[in-house]
Amino acid sequence: MHLYEIPAAIRAAFDEIEVDEDTGEILGAASLDEVEGEASSKIESAGLYVRELDAEAAALKAEADRLTARRRSLERRVNRIKTLMMPAVVALGGKVKGPRLTVSVATTKAVIIDDIEAIPDSFRRVKVEADKTALGTLLKAGEVVPGAHIEESLSLRMR
Repeated sequence: MHLYEIPAAIRAAFDEIEVDEDTGEILGAASLDEVEGEASSKIESAGLYVRELDAEAAALKAEADRLTARRRSLERRVNRIKTLMMPAVVALGGKVKGPRLTVSVATTKAVIIDDIEAIPDSFRRVKVEADKTALGTLLKAGEVVPGAHIEESLSLRMR
């Protein structure tokens, strides 16, 4: 039985249950017990697999964080070395040519914003975000907020 087959199998097992009207005895409950047992086993196995995948994902996240920290460290080292090289290359005329590498100074231009309030609106980008925490507090208190609502959903917990 597959996970997606469990709800239909349980419904079918319930459909097979009959009650003897004379004695009140429940007939056909054995198939329901069998389906429930198989379903429980399948769900437990799936839950254990989810835990395994979750642990692997956590390990990959930790490794990605470690590599990101290492990358940033290397980038900072590159910037420090370039900062130390700049005055030396300028002192040598702005260009140092070697057999494997040529190092030269180039002029670059960048736009620097001194005062964002002085920039005309046509040159500004504004990111609009909703304050979900404040909205949630209002909505949970029974307030009506146009354009927002609380939606309930089911989630699985595994302990």
